[in-house]
Amino acid sequence: MVHNANNYVDGGRPSKTLSEWLDDSPEWRKIDLDNTQVFYRTPEEVAQIRKLSGESAGHHPHGLALGGPTGQKLTPTGETLFNKNPMHSKVTALQRKIINKIKKTI
Repeated sequence: MVHNANNYVDGGRPSKTLSEWLDDSPEWRKIDLDNTQVFYRTPEEVAQIRKLSGESAGHHPHGLALGGPTGQKLTPTGETLFNKNPMHSKVTALQRKIINKIKKTI
């Protein structure tokens, strides 16, 4: 894969770091990919945190299952049972991929 000065790879496809690709949604992702320590938290542990006051009404930018702390400023999703927010779905799917990768190594 060859990069040129305009951050495109052969074939004209844009090329960026993962941080750059996700930088347009900072309210959804508060994990500094280079400096934030993460760890796997079990679904049972996450459920206990979500029962706490202020921990259930929105998206945790540093996912609880990735060791995110309590007391984060939650991002409203605007979701209902039948209406999903595409950005929230994408960010949650990415967090799940990371969680699954971590789980395979522990």
